[in-house]
Amino acid sequence: MSRFNRAVILTLGVLAFLTALLVWRGNRAATNTGPTRILYLAQDEQERYQLFVVALEGGAPDQLTKEPFGIWEYSVSADGKMIAYSALRVDGKSDLWAMGSNGKGRRQLLACPEADCAEIDWAPDSRRLVYTRRDNALAPPHLWWLAIVNGNTAPLFQDDQKLGFAASYSPDGQWISYVSPGDPGVRVYNLNDGHSILIPVQTDAPAVWSPQGDALLVTNVQWQGIFFSVNLLRANPENGQLINLSGAAGMEDGPAVWSPDGSWIAFGRNTPRIGAGKQIGMMRPYGSEVRFLTNDDQFHHGLQSWSPNGCCLLFQRYPLTDPDAQPGIWLLEIETGTFQEVVTPGSWPVWLP
Repeated sequence: MSRFNRAVILTLGVLAFLTALLVWRGNRAATNTGPTRILYLAQDEQERYQLFVVALEGGAPDQLTKEPFGIWEYSVSADGKMIAYSALRVDGKSDLWAMGSNGKGRRQLLACPEADCAEIDWAPDSRRLVYTRRDNALAPPHLWWLAIVNGNTAPLFQDDQKLGFAASYSPDGQWISYVSPGDPGVRVYNLNDGHSILIPVQTDAPAVWSPQGDALLVTNVQWQGIFFSVNLLRANPENGQLINLSGAAGMEDGPAVWSPDGSWIAFGRNTPRIGAGKQIGMMRPYGSEVRFLTNDDQFHHGLQSWSPNGCCLLFQRYPLTDPDAQPGIWLLEIETGTFQEVVTPGSWPVWLP
């Protein structure tokens, strides 16, 4: 994933690679049934992105980080107790840091003086994480482990010819999916026996695991002459079998996230040739009962994140008609259809316990 795509997401609200990466992680950020705090990114007075937290009940946001060169990305541990993030350096690369979800106990997890370390994902036991390491902007990406307790780090694969980025743990911690640039596609790797399969897709968006770990969501580009569609696919991690969930041709679907119980999928959709804003819809796990939750082409909606009890969706909304507008974070109560503005400006929201 390029830094250009990341900047577009944070400043313009355009859903690209990082959108999928963080959408699914936001759903794992809290495990209680009534979270009232929202963690998000916003610019500080120096126009550098920092982490903020705001209560749904109202009140002023609290700034959790004051990194000299800003935050590149972040990920909340599966138990909701820690936040790991990549902090930019003066050379444009990034190191890994962590703190408690209350903003206390900031410490460096890993210094990467000769490399760029980012794209963090926590193991389900919150004892270690996997990250992407690049020696420079043009260097091939490799996946590395990092132990939280002692800071030990090592390559995921002994063969340095095996490339990968944007890794995602399965809910049981037995599998890792990652984007494989050499194949290309999404590869699913079994951590116990080393077995792997390739899901041959033509996008660099990461896979999104179902809560039960029995399926993944991936996207794939389909060309019709000079036009294209982006299809949302359901993949079987055991054999790579694919089911097209999109149905409609000429649409751009994704990213998508599973509800906590796995009974629904929230996804984004727009029509590439029209230029209207992306809308958020819902469907069942095999593509049935499709309905849309937003319906305003003047706004781009995305970065959706389920509440742990499945009642609500957080999402980012960006007005397309105002060139000076800032992205904002909104809350939708699905049963009533009630919308609530949480905070503006704000990007990349996740739930905190």
